[in-house]
Order: sequence, then structure tokens, then C-alpha cells
Amino acid sequence: MNIEDKKLLISIPHHFNPERIEYLNSILRRFLSYRIDTTIFIDTNSSDTILALPNDERIRIHIHKQLKHPFHLTWFHRQYMQNYIDEFDYFMYIEDDIDLPFENFVEYSNNFALLWPKYIPSFIRIEEKDNTQYVVDQQKAQKIDKSMIVQTNNKKFILLQRPYHAFWIMPQKELKQTIDKNFVKYNICREMAASYPIQELKKTPLVMLDKSDKISSLCYSYHLPNTYVNIVGEEHKFGRIKLEDLIVT
Repeated sequence: MNIEDKKLLISIPHHFNPERIEYLNSILRRFLSYRIDTTIFIDTNSSDTILALPNDERIRIHIHKQLKHPFHLTWFHRQYMQNYIDEFDYFMYIEDDIDLPFENFVEYSNNFALLWPKYIPSFIRIEEKDNTQYVVDQQKAQKIDKSMIVQTNNKKFILLQRPYHAFWIMPQKELKQTIDKNFVKYNICREMAASYPIQELKKTPLVMLDKSDKISSLCYSYHLPNTYVNIVGEEHKFGRIKLEDLIVT
């Protein structure tokens, strides 16, 4: 079945901030343009979020005013995934400022079937400054280690140091197989919420290389605020490696 005939649930947490609502609106425009039947759940702490977002029947906004901790917003997605597991073919949790092109979602979906159950496909987060792209989470250039190259179906994948990228995606069948009684829970660790296959399922994340042994552009995601590249100070290590310098041979 063509992916355009399937259904995707996307869950996004947003702690209301008028200075950041532009990022949420930007990724909503992206997701609403996906060529797949998409429903978007947004968990927020304020009704002001409703006024700031487009009125679209594909967007469902849930307001949580009595939060025990603000970071609990990042865990509500698990309720929806469990409750609607039989109604969607793909499930995505993503932070409110991460832009993911549709083509990259499609490539992920194709590669998931190639790599599961030992591995999962992965991404890198990119920020931009002065027309130059930087990787957010990797703190130094990485030499290709032949022992960690996985080749399948004429594609080459590699494990990156610090593989965090602030979102996760799984197909229905595999998510259903992994959900247990502790799946729905609340924690104050946002990074864990965004890393279910890595943190809890202990799957090894791999990024795809192109023919030049560089990270494929189909593994890019974009951190819209460009936060890290604009932090001043030599002691700060995130967002300092140029994308073109990440992989060395």
C-alpha cells in the first residue's frame, strides 16, 4: 500500500510562549501539507494556544491547566498512541520546534522495515547561522567506524555519537508489539519522552549515508529557533560542528 493511503497521528507538546508560537505554526504548516491522512494532537497549558493556531479539523488541541510539572506536557502523547493504536498506521511524537520534511518521513518509513528489530532509522538536528548549517547534538566530528556500518538493500547506515534528535516515529504494528502496562506514564525528563525507541526499547539508532559517505539529507531535521548556534561562549559545545564536517573518512 502506498504511504499516501495510510494514516498518521502526530503528537506535539507546547507550553505556551508568544515568542515561540511561530515555530509551532511553521511545523503545523509542514505537517498539514504531508501527503498522508494526518491528525495532530497538541497538548498545551493555555487556551491562548487555540487563538494562535490555524482552525483546522485535523488539529485537536487539549488544554492541561493543572500540571504537576510543566514537562509533563511531553508525556501526554502516550495516552493518544495507546487509545488510537488501531486507527493509525504511523505514530509520531515531536517537539514543537522541529521541522521534518515529508520526504524524510517517507524515507524513515521505508528504512524502518529494513532495520527493525535490531535497529531503527535515525535523524540529525540541524541549525543555521550565517547561511551555514551546523549539527546540534554531535559535539565533534566522527570518523566512520567500519565495525558500526550496517548495509542492507544497497543502503549504508552508521551509528552516530549522541544520536538524540528530539522526536520519534513508529509504525502501528511494532508500536503495538512494544506497548506494555508502563507505556503511559509521566516524567519530568523531556529527553526521555522524545526517545522512546532508544531509551526504553534499547534500539540502536542508525543514520543513512549518501554515496559520498556523508549523512543523507533525508535524515535531516531542522531545529527552527537556531538556539545553540547563537549561544556565545567557548565552553558551549552544542551546535558547533558544521554539517559538512560531521563525518570524516
